[in-house]
Amino acid sequence: MAETIDYFFTSISPFVYLGHRKLMEIAARHGAPLRFRPFILGGVWENSGSVPLPQRSATRQRYRLVELQRIAEY
Repeated sequence: MAETIDYFFTSISPFVYLGHRKLMEIAARHGAPLRFRPFILGGVWENSGSVPLPQRSATRQRYRLVELQRIAEY
């Protein structure tokens, strides 16, 4: 049996929304069980020195939309 995949995710991330189905497909294809590990993204921001998107520059906010569109189209 394949090793278990620890799937760390947060419900507020658009990247989780975009990648969830693909991860499920990959895990199923390899017979790898998933261990769902939800976490609160705010705690990561606090400990990493990062800031939530609404607090970032307008340029970074606009680029995030471009980035998400590219990933969604992939």
